[in-house]
Amino acid sequence: MGKYICFGAVKGLIEGWEDMMPPVKAPSNWKDPAKIAQYEKEARAGLAEEAFKNPLASTITNVCLINHSGLVFTPKIEEALDMMTCYPIVAGIGIFEGLSRLFLQSAAAKTLDPAHWWAKLSPMTKYPYLSIDGKKIILDPVETLVGSSAAEWADPFKLAKILGIASPDLDTAQGRAEAAVALMKVMRA
Repeated sequence: MGKYICFGAVKGLIEGWEDMMPPVKAPSNWKDPAKIAQYEKEARAGLAEEAFKNPLASTITNVCLINHSGLVFTPKIEEALDMMTCYPIVAGIGIFEGLSRLFLQSAAAKTLDPAHWWAKLSPMTKYPYLSIDGKKIILDPVETLVGSSAAEWADPFKLAKILGIASPDLDTAQGRAEAAVALMKVMRA
């Protein structure tokens, strides 16, 4: 495949994330204050988990990039798109959501450049990989290997076991990037 860079990122909730989420309210026909309070408490507990999926309530807090030669980069968030733009192949577990988040964050930070548009075009497809004008390939190695983005199939832990590679550390940006590198090596990239 040639030169590539693997992307890993972790997210965190923004300050005031609760305001970006729908309000929690018990059904209007409920009358028992204890049941209403219990319902709202339980609903709020699950709200933070849902907020991580909401691009307006969460943000990328840490990025790691590892290139085909094994060089590790930990750029500032606003520099990540610039660095990835220089490579013909960009890979990562959850790359499509990650690029969409980086695009939004770059726009908010006023650092978006026309050269970054490839990052926004990629999440608009539901394919495991995308080639833009034959110049740039963007792929999620898990989805590419299993041929699906369905959660029950695109499980990086199960895939690592099947392929006989180390179980990925998906809790850190570097762990996510290292997992993508390991999968790219399986694909002989």
